[in-house]
Amino acid sequence: MQPEMCSLEAFNIDLKGINGRETLTEYSLDDAYFEAVGGKEVRSGSAHVSLKVSKVVSFYELCFHIEGTVNVPCDRCLDDVACDIGSDNTVTAQFSDVGNGDGNGGDDDVVMVDGTTGTLNVAWLIYELIVLAIPVKHVHEDGRCNSAMLDVLGRYSISSIDDAE
Repeated sequence: MQPEMCSLEAFNIDLKGINGRETLTEYSLDDAYFEAVGGKEVRSGSAHVSLKVSKVVSFYELCFHIEGTVNVPCDRCLDDVACDIGSDNTVTAQFSDVGNGDGNGGDDDVVMVDGTTGTLNVAWLIYELIVLAIPVKHVHEDGRCNSAMLDVLGRYSISSIDDAE
């Protein structure tokens, strides 16, 4: 049986259709999403995203609320470890006269959107916000790491090399 594929088109936001009203969009992310987006940091997971989009004069404010659990490589043994994530982020978007294809402009605080289409795909943006929400240190609880990998690491650690010399 083939795994279910995730269509990233579901993450398209029609900013031109907002016109003064606030919209709320909900996304339930699963392993298919993480596979479709193709990022390297997160292997799989489950998360819920609430996205509130508001038009403010000449720009759009995108407020993301993300909660869930993602699987990333353990810093010690490289096996997957589940990390709880939660974040609230606000991103500003505005139209650009020149479409640049990737949705990014010169300013890191503003996402530039091709003014001719008025559509912003937030799939990669959500992924980046998830990666930023992962704790800096991600390791298994004591005694839960892959013991075979820890044995190999122990043989090649600096202290065992110093002892051999």
